[in-house]
Amino acid sequence: MSFMSSFKGMLGETVINVALWLKLDKEVYHRLNNITLPLDNGGSTQIDHVIVSIYGIFVIETKNYKGWIFGKENQRQWTQVIMGRKYKFQNPLRQNYLHMKTLSALLNLEMNYFHSMIAFIGECELKTRDELPAHVLTSGMASYIKKKQDKILTDDEVRAIVAQIESNRFSKSWRTNQAHKAYLKDKHNQADKAVKTKSKAEFIIKHEPAIRKIVKSREVLRWSGQTEVEEANLQTVHPTSTQLNSDDSVYITPFSILDLQPDTNDANRNEFKNNQYVVTANINEPVISVAIPTCPKCTGEMIKRVAKKGARPGQAFFGCAQFPKCRGIFNIN
Repeated sequence: MSFMSSFKGMLGETVINVALWLKLDKEVYHRLNNITLPLDNGGSTQIDHVIVSIYGIFVIETKNYKGWIFGKENQRQWTQVIMGRKYKFQNPLRQNYLHMKTLSALLNLEMNYFHSMIAFIGECELKTRDELPAHVLTSGMASYIKKKQDKILTDDEVRAIVAQIESNRFSKSWRTNQAHKAYLKDKHNQADKAVKTKSKAEFIIKHEPAIRKIVKSREVLRWSGQTEVEEANLQTVHPTSTQLNSDDSVYITPFSILDLQPDTNDANRNEFKNNQYVVTANINEPVISVAIPTCPKCTGEMIKRVAKKGARPGQAFFGCAQFPKCRGIFNIN
């Protein structure tokens, strides 16, 4: 916190003190200011003003702000707009609730003994006034306190409460203020780190690919080096090549097509017989004649190729001449 912020805070507390004590009976309303109390986690909480009376305990959080103030009761942060710039600050209703819970635990009193008040001072305007509870004020603090006329504490209880708060508070000193500021800084750093971690986790979950279905496969009768996929999400399956059968079944060939060039071995030559291409081996070798089919996908010409890698290296098959535009294949049994 800068020196100017500290000075503004002290000025705001002085204004509140003078305004309240000019209008409140000191015999009825007992004032405690700038109270720093210990927390169970080893930290501290600092309360601007506490007024103890037979009408209850008033816990006051002051905000010395200028400009426009936007906020709702359940928002984690409110916004200050000044000179066209926006600044975020902690919801003072939540902040003051912590103060009351701390006092409630210290005094062993139920929460209905406490009255929360948020006092905005300075030249500010609550732009969301209609969405805020009545105890968020920009003026009339003394009038608001005087409206509470139900007696819920005795005079003896009031004196005991004041004494208990005084005996448990940290001493008013520069050292106390510095220790409290260090605690708040560490607390806010941990909160920011937690928010960033949570945001990162949410981002990963949001962009994680959808859970893929379990691909069940079974061996096709008269296995020809292909496996039928029954429940595959085609957007998540990336086969090397596919073949569409007449019954629209989808097949995946379990080896990679790396030989993108046709087999140009001089020992083989292509002939056209009976409206089909026929591959005939060299006359010096055993004669093997295989009819060259048309592409099952685009009905175009196919070329004999050999799988270099995969489950069946060395396996001959026919691949579409338009590869990679068309990935139709035909295995040679």
